[in-house]
Amino acid sequence: MFLFVYYTKLMRRDVENDNIVHMKNVTLVEPYGYCDGVKRAIEIAHKAREENPDKNIYVLGDLVHNHFVREELYSLKIKTLISDDPKSYKSILQSLRSEEDVVIISAHGATDKYRKICAKRKVKVYDATCPIVQHNYDRVREEINNKHQVIWIGDEFHEEANVVFSMGKKVQPYYSLSLNNYLNITDRSPYVANQSTLAQSEIEGLYENIKAKKPNARFSNEVCSVARTRQENVANLPEETDCIIVVGDLTSSNTKRIALVAKETHPSAEVIKAVSLEDLKTGMIEDHTNIAITSGAATPDNVVREIYEFIKTLD
Repeated sequence: MFLFVYYTKLMRRDVENDNIVHMKNVTLVEPYGYCDGVKRAIEIAHKAREENPDKNIYVLGDLVHNHFVREELYSLKIKTLISDDPKSYKSILQSLRSEEDVVIISAHGATDKYRKICAKRKVKVYDATCPIVQHNYDRVREEINNKHQVIWIGDEFHEEANVVFSMGKKVQPYYSLSLNNYLNITDRSPYVANQSTLAQSEIEGLYENIKAKKPNARFSNEVCSVARTRQENVANLPEETDCIIVVGDLTSSNTKRIALVAKETHPSAEVIKAVSLEDLKTGMIEDHTNIAITSGAATPDNVVREIYEFIKTLD
């Protein structure tokens, strides 16, 4: 579905110099700001603090991929545990005590191993796993239980990959940014699942590669509907759009994919990735007249609006 708000400004005449000055057209692409899954995760974090005012609360990894959200959690005295080695979370969890500590599972989910440790330690757990992501995990588990092998498409170090690969050797990776690893799959009809935030265009290309090797493969095409809609709405921006600003955290997969789609569908436009208004300099956009602003699903609404309001003042 193609939804966006388009604000059009007409030309004005610079009387002093008798020149035509082209004023900026600014498109605020909808939807923008938090998706429902992100809103739900933040609400769960607030609930955890309200119900446990005196306990230590920890999130395993980023609740969502945005540093503004991490700062919000910090203000609630909720500690985000970040590690390059996911195995380190195991030792942290094993040190927690039921009477003092609380764990929040991020929107990306957690492995069964971590959940079992929390249960054994009798630590209170709040599960903020995005329902769409959880559905994807459930489908993979169902295929494994039905004796099928699974080919997983995604980014190598993404949290969703960590969870899926923890399900066992029946899951084999096909990383979108590296060589394929799935050729040792013996299942004639493997199930092909993918990270929820990928771009449709990159998935289709990888699907074709898999079909050539495994013609009976079954494809899930589990791209999040929110991510898909935002990608489609950017792809459908008017051809004359000469600058597309993608607002989101540098660690956000869905933000990276929106920028990818913007470059693919509007090759002559300048695509600018910005975490916040601080990343924008007037010189970046002053020569552009048809500017579109979009955002990743974990970007706060006010951050997007601030950039929009700033650009409107540049005429």
